[in-house]
Amino acid sequence: MSETVNHPRHYGHGPYEAIEIIEAWDLNFHAGNVLKYVLRAGKKHTSTELEDLRKAAWYLSRLIQLRSKRGALHEYRHSLRKNDGRARPRGRDRLA
Repeated sequence: MSETVNHPRHYGHGPYEAIEIIEAWDLNFHAGNVLKYVLRAGKKHTSTELEDLRKAAWYLSRLIQLRSKRGALHEYRHSLRKNDGRARPRGRDRLA
């Protein structure tokens, strides 16, 4: 296969490619895309640097939203166990 498929220049950063770092750190889809877009920002085309950074920010925002929801769900489940299975969430703590 061609180098543009296996090893595109804009995916490399020093001696490492983004995919190597993503796999070595066992990053999930969202975190992997954040890393990929940050590393390649301005390297594929200088005119798309801001677009790549916006994509990285979008994936990071999405990851934060998912982790926040997961944290809220964990707290809710913990409150169920703490209250012998009877949920007593109030106000903002209540899940829809």
